[in-house]
Amino acid sequence: MKTKLLLLLLCVSFLGYSQTYDHTTYFISEIIPSPPNSSTAFFNDSDNAAMEPYQTDTDAGIEYFEFRGPANGTIPANTYFIAIDGDGDDSDVGTNIGKVREAVDLSGLQFGSNGILVIVVDITMNTGTGAVDLLGADISGTKFINPYATDLAASDANVVTIQLVADTIEWTDESPSDGTNETLNNYNVSSITPDIGYDGTFNDQSSTYMIVQSATNPKDAIVDSNEDGVLDGDALTWTIYDSVSILDDDDITTGNGEVGEFGYGKIIFVEQLLSTDPLLRFDSSLSPTIVTLNQYPNYVARQGTSSGFDCTTDAVNNDDWMAGRVNSVSYPDWRFSGTGTRNVPSAELTNNNFSDFSGLTYGEVNVNFAPLSVDENVVSNFRIYPNPANNFITIESNNLQISSVSLYNILGKRILSENRLKDNRLNISNVAAGMYLMKINAEDRTLTKKIVIK
Repeated sequence: MKTKLLLLLLCVSFLGYSQTYDHTTYFISEIIPSPPNSSTAFFNDSDNAAMEPYQTDTDAGIEYFEFRGPANGTIPANTYFIAIDGDGDDSDVGTNIGKVREAVDLSGLQFGSNGILVIVVDITMNTGTGAVDLLGADISGTKFINPYATDLAASDANVVTIQLVADTIEWTDESPSDGTNETLNNYNVSSITPDIGYDGTFNDQSSTYMIVQSATNPKDAIVDSNEDGVLDGDALTWTIYDSVSILDDDDITTGNGEVGEFGYGKIIFVEQLLSTDPLLRFDSSLSPTIVTLNQYPNYVARQGTSSGFDCTTDAVNNDDWMAGRVNSVSYPDWRFSGTGTRNVPSAELTNNNFSDFSGLTYGEVNVNFAPLSVDENVVSNFRIYPNPANNFITIESNNLQISSVSLYNILGKRILSENRLKDNRLNISNVAAGMYLMKINAEDRTLTKKIVIK
């Protein structure tokens, strides 16, 4: 009996443990962990209209985190949204690589009727603690309101607004350097309600973001003790629901103590990845999607109700993710445009500010928050060509009677609708070049197809 038990223990020790992946339940929907600060624009995001407009150089209060799950569902205990440090600079080597920097306790939080949960913070200045604006005027009781809570979150989402109280503000003289402390640099926070592990500033550049199930709060755990991009330690007991890595390039060249960037997600967005040397470290057994951008993305989102990890720039294939960067000088002038169920970046944002250096947004916006997969029987009934198209699009069906065809721009606005096609062709000669969604209604079935007009 002892021999059998010993053999069993040896077998378990040899096989070890491995984290579990469940891509069917909870998802990262839309995150801004490193929001654009204002380097030139002056604004006032508070409820105090008399407050002097200011610039900002802090992420506090303007980050945005959105999650997707069962409509009206409640998240079970021991579920966390975490950030794992992947910055391989010399100060992190041997101490912080693979460290869980943040762990927000999602236990008991509820999704809205559209299956969306949003977490943001508002910051209220304490009374009698010397809080002043950049001109020295008393701003006791002033509340700084997260600008994305209404711009991004759909009306039927559950928005959890954590209330922070700050005693004072640190003002600095930055841009321009003119002797005036016009830049909001930091809030000195004294209380957090409810305290679920989020104080308004989340780890960024470079981090992997995950939703995980963990028996204990994973905050401060080292989950890559070998510093090889492969999860170990406590992470081997986790259930990982979703993951995305957002990595910058400040440690992408080895030497001088730097050891590269570390991505632990199933999709990795990395800035300026070179083809030589093992500069990006990841778990090859996961076969992650690796997307190289010319600039660090500060906006990353899933498309529709996707559960995969694809992302391209071809404007034709259905992508699971999109990523891009909002230029700092555009804050707070860029805005978001809503659809019936979810808000997404507007066309102006996508084409101008929301881009990498080459003017591309990685992945395309799914404006109707619809499932990206389509029943194969429906698809097999249609032939839609050419795509990209110039003047006409031909739509043929094997055995279904087409009742209507509509074309939507990326704002979700219907720009063309036909109830009766002539010669099975849709005239698009007056439609501007760009990407559109075509919705085809045929009897009791509907097909949505991405269309590119040249």
